[in-house]
Amino acid sequence: MSADRTPPTVGEGASQKLLARFEAILGAVPDIIVEVDQNKVYTWANQAALEFFGPDLIGQEAAHYFVGPQETYEKVERLFGGDEGVFYVESWQRRRDGEARLLAWWCRVLKDGEGRVVGALSTARDVTDRQRTEEALRKQLDELFAVFNNIDGAAYIADLATYEILAANKHVEQTLGPDWRGKKCYAHFQGGHTEPCEFCTNDRLVGADGTPNPPVVWEFQNTRTGRWYQCIDRAIRWPDGRLVRMEIALDITEHKRAEEEKARLEAQLRQAQKMEAFGQLAGGVAHDFNNILTAIMGNTDMLRDLLEQHAAPQEWTVHLNQIDRASQRAAALTRQLLAFSRRQPVRREVLDLSQVLVEMRKMLERLISENIALDLALDQSPAHVRADAGQVEQVIVNLVINARDAMPRGGRIVLETRNVTFDERHAQSQPEARPGKYVVLTIRDTGHGMSSEVLDHLFEPFFTTKPVGQGTGLGLATVYGIVKQAGGYISVASQPGNGATFEVHWPAVETPAPMAPAPTTEEHEWCGTETVLVCEDDTAVRDLAAQFLRSAGYTVLSAESRRRALQVAAASAGPVHLLLTDVVMPDGNGKQLADALTAVRPSVRTLFMSGYTANVIAHHGVLDEGLELLEKPFTRERLLRRVRTVLDQSAATVRRA
Repeated sequence: MSADRTPPTVGEGASQKLLARFEAILGAVPDIIVEVDQNKVYTWANQAALEFFGPDLIGQEAAHYFVGPQETYEKVERLFGGDEGVFYVESWQRRRDGEARLLAWWCRVLKDGEGRVVGALSTARDVTDRQRTEEALRKQLDELFAVFNNIDGAAYIADLATYEILAANKHVEQTLGPDWRGKKCYAHFQGGHTEPCEFCTNDRLVGADGTPNPPVVWEFQNTRTGRWYQCIDRAIRWPDGRLVRMEIALDITEHKRAEEEKARLEAQLRQAQKMEAFGQLAGGVAHDFNNILTAIMGNTDMLRDLLEQHAAPQEWTVHLNQIDRASQRAAALTRQLLAFSRRQPVRREVLDLSQVLVEMRKMLERLISENIALDLALDQSPAHVRADAGQVEQVIVNLVINARDAMPRGGRIVLETRNVTFDERHAQSQPEARPGKYVVLTIRDTGHGMSSEVLDHLFEPFFTTKPVGQGTGLGLATVYGIVKQAGGYISVASQPGNGATFEVHWPAVETPAPMAPAPTTEEHEWCGTETVLVCEDDTAVRDLAAQFLRSAGYTVLSAESRRRALQVAAASAGPVHLLLTDVVMPDGNGKQLADALTAVRPSVRTLFMSGYTANVIAHHGVLDEGLELLEKPFTRERLLRRVRTVLDQSAATVRRA
């Protein structure tokens, strides 16, 4: 601080000492303290100022060290122009090493006795680090807010006690508008609830000791919009120190739908696996049972011939007919099992489903009662499918009877055909479907409908809701197997009291194929003199087939295995005209036997016999082209007709050659 150099008086000496002491105190202050005159030239500075600006500060203009914006310097000018009070400003000043530092200045003008501004006394503190910290915090807050604002869901802060929203991101604003402050969070985000839900109450978020609990995660469905949300709630400290709730509500509607779809597809997969297991069991049972039925039915035929030859009492014939009828019913039951297990042999042809329905209409009307109306709604375009005609009729009859039984008081059945094309997206929604063209056969009724529990078991064999004695539980199981074997699938929609709709999806074909006439034989042509090699591991069936053939004049060679059959054929000096062989045997299969035998005897024809089709002669139950199959159980008449037909085809081929 400046003073003139006139020798002081005694009083002035004391003042000088006091001033020197005051300067010494100010010099030790860590903050910068400087004095400038009316020209803004430094006239005094403490030690901190000299260390900051340099030892040659005195006599320099303050503007030389100023690097801040012009408006700040203009404020200093106004201060010297007469503004009263303490002036505060933050400005960037150049330090002695050239680095710019932010200084917070407190300035007061100095006036003489006449009130004129003669300078200013200023104190400054280096706040660069504070400013940088604030900038870093501001940047961090901006980043946090950007994250908060861009969360893919509603995020907000609410008062812990009142549930009033204190802060919110843009998703909340989109829902509630800009006037979201003060609104109750549970009333707007949880579907108009009048009270907080059990998951977001205070005791869930804050412990008894007042400290925040771990986050609470829960889900809810907005009752207004139907959308699902997953919420993450926790208590956090607000800047004023109080606890508030922070909630992030993520829209998981699509995830929920995906989970529901996954669960539905998994249920369908489990159902398909269960049906496949049932099918394997049914096929195995039918195979063994058909051998037994073949022996029963064949010996019944032979016994009937004996009774006729010996003029047995009529009562014996009655009992024999009852055995025959029971055998036929058992054979029909076995065929249903094979149809369900997709092991029933089929011969496919191109059919127009609409035409099939037209031709079956009268028969179907006889199956239903008079108080049930039967309507057809047929596609105008041809509804061509490749399928077994008998099986298609079986599917239609079973579904119509099922609809009839669901309407004991009458109603309406609608049979509909339509051509559709399914894309990849639709196929993905049905695990059994494939993209492509289908003919959809729909059977719709107005009956009592079915519950979800019944639908879950609808196609299982032996499952029925009918009273004992009124159903075997194989009708719909048979439909399922036939449709699957044809490469299609079936879907059902029903609710109690609202009827049922069955949709059978058959793979479509573009144009019908020509139908080859089936060869026929007359009764007097059953007999023959050719040699037949019978290969069958079941003794009863083998002996029965051999006896039937010998009774018709054929020479019979028999064997119980593939290896033995080749030995018998090799030991035979004469020709072997026909191989009658079972498909499945302990030491191989009939196809292998046929290939080995025709390799040494090219003229031998083959007739397979089996209780079910096997992959060695069929794929998905469809017979390989050119193969002949006699299905078990068979009667004497059926065996002799098929043998004669195969032999005659062979002779015709030789004559043409």
